[in-house]
Amino acid sequence: MERRTLALLGALLLVLALVPAVGYSQQVVSATIDFKFVADGKTLPAGTYDLKPSADESAFQLTPTGKGPSMYLLPVTRLAAPETPIAEAKLVFDRVGNLDYLSEIWIPGQDGFLFHITKEKHTHHVVKAFKKMKK
Repeated sequence: MERRTLALLGALLLVLALVPAVGYSQQVVSATIDFKFVADGKTLPAGTYDLKPSADESAFQLTPTGKGPSMYLLPVTRLAAPETPIAEAKLVFDRVGNLDYLSEIWIPGQDGFLFHITKEKHTHHVVKAFKKMKK
């Protein structure tokens, strides 16, 4: 009887350990960006992009939807979640001169991620994104 209980407990712990990983692996954010922009020092064309965090949130995979190679973006730091939870995913861009830099990614229910810091005079603009379920 004790062996059976231990086996059942082990199976239950395994299922509980996998549930967050399965739910998290489906976090993909997609955004249509109507202007060329700079991410990780590379200028990218306007288009629709998918952003998917790695399992440990140490990097984001940026992929043009439907075509083109992926690139990995390493956050400079995490940004504390705002006091008022955000309802929609969003990307924040810093405009310096005539260049737009991907600066922040915000996903509801998570901290934000900072990718670019500028000390130059700049303006922010926000692009709304949406969560996609991974196929």
